[in-house]
Amino acid sequence: MSKRIKISDLPEFDAAPYLDSEASIAAYLTDILEVGDGALLASALGEIARRGMTEIAKSGGSRGRRCIRRCGRGALRVSIR
Repeated sequence: MSKRIKISDLPEFDAAPYLDSEASIAAYLTDILEVGDGALLASALGEIARRGMTEIAKSGGSRGRRCIRRCGRGALRVSIR
C-alpha cells in the first residue's frame, strides 16, 4: 500500500527559476493562456515579474534588492476582464 500525500504537504512550485529565456517565458505564457484561467494567468505574470526583478537585483546591487523586498511575492495585482 502506498502512502497518501496531502496536497497541503507538498512544497509550492515556483516557475521563476525556470524562466531563463524569452522562449521559455513565451512558451509558459502560451500554455497558461490556453488554460483560460485568470487567476493562473495573474500568478504566472507575477512569476515572470519576479524573474525580471531578480535580474535587476543582480545588476543593480543593493538598490535592486530593496526593490524586490518592496515588491515581494504576491505584490502584483492583475485585473482580468
